[in-house]
Amino acid sequence: MIVSAAEFIELVRASDPAVTARIRVDSAPTAVWLDVLRLYPDEAALVAMNKTLPVVVMEALLGTDDTRARFIVAQKRRLPTELVDRLATDTDEGIRLAAARHRNASRSTLERLKGDAWSEVRSAATARLEKMEEA
Repeated sequence: MIVSAAEFIELVRASDPAVTARIRVDSAPTAVWLDVLRLYPDEAALVAMNKTLPVVVMEALLGTDDTRARFIVAQKRRLPTELVDRLATDTDEGIRLAAARHRNASRSTLERLKGDAWSEVRSAATARLEKMEEA
């Protein structure tokens, strides 16, 4: 378990790959993740790579300016529908595309994305809606 923001940064700076691998798999209290984001905002993408993040931390990551962090969160299978809906309004078209392809995208989100400015997003949303109709 990661117990502090300082420990997280030590893991980031470690030269041993076995140590840095903990960034992806070790859990931490919500307060620690939020401290990392507050004290080390440039490490948001590394925080996003963690497989144990609570929903509140994923939500905080969606509020960062780090496109990489938001994209990584968009790939998480357990992302709640409400957060997929937020991703659907992201300024980055790749993130909107990830929202259109996400398994937890709601019908209303996909309907909205059918009108997206980027044709790839429109196509993905339309295809997902068609699959929903078939099911």
